[in-house]
Amino acid sequence: MSRRMRVYVDGGQFDITELIADLCGLSLNSAGLLVKGCGMDMAYWLADHITYLLWPDKDKRPKWLKGNGGGCLEWKTL
Repeated sequence: MSRRMRVYVDGGQFDITELIADLCGLSLNSAGLLVKGCGMDMAYWLADHITYLLWPDKDKRPKWLKGNGGGCLEWKTL
């Protein structure tokens, strides 16, 4: 199973899907970046993966990064 996803910031004003695909090493087409997996919340995985890539040392992450469940960037699905 897989999902195509797009990533927006600032209330949906800016599409950063291409930047996130490059950061995460995910394939990209006009529908969005490709996240493969089964039996998981792919939006949560992507937010958590972005957090890990930007701040691999959990102790050095900014304190405002509380997100969903603790570690990931705050995210919403549309």
